[in-house]
Amino acid sequence: MDKAILICVVLSVVLVFLFAMAYADEGFFSFVREKPSPSNWIRGNEIEVQEDRVIINLKNAVLTSYSNTNSMDPLIDEDTNGIEIKPMHYSQIKVGDIIAFNQEEKVIVHRVTNTGTDEGGWFCKVKGDNGLFNEKIRFSQIVGVVVMLIY
Repeated sequence: MDKAILICVVLSVVLVFLFAMAYADEGFFSFVREKPSPSNWIRGNEIEVQEDRVIINLKNAVLTSYSNTNSMDPLIDEDTNGIEIKPMHYSQIKVGDIIAFNQEEKVIVHRVTNTGTDEGGWFCKVKGDNGLFNEKIRFSQIVGVVVMLIY
């Protein structure tokens, strides 16, 4: 019986540690606070709703589709269509934005959790909504910002 209690205590400590690591950049109790939403990339005057269509005036927009990785479920899944635009400057990227970026010959889509600068210049940290760990990326890796999801 004592061995079973010890195992439960050790497993509990490991789970608490993993949970704390998942929210290290955002604060341990971030799950009870409101999290940053994507910034407003489309202004109201760029949207026209007509009886039979919706017109959104965006320059340099790209239609995208997504793989079934589960990292951004339920927000983004394999049947989701997206509209992305390429940011012109790193100052446009805000915490909460969902970005597409190059990583090891793949395009990954994750949420920005933090931004900063270091000896290499500007960076942002990103994480899938279902991920445990943040990754640091540079502006040169960003291929687009998700500005619209269509289901």
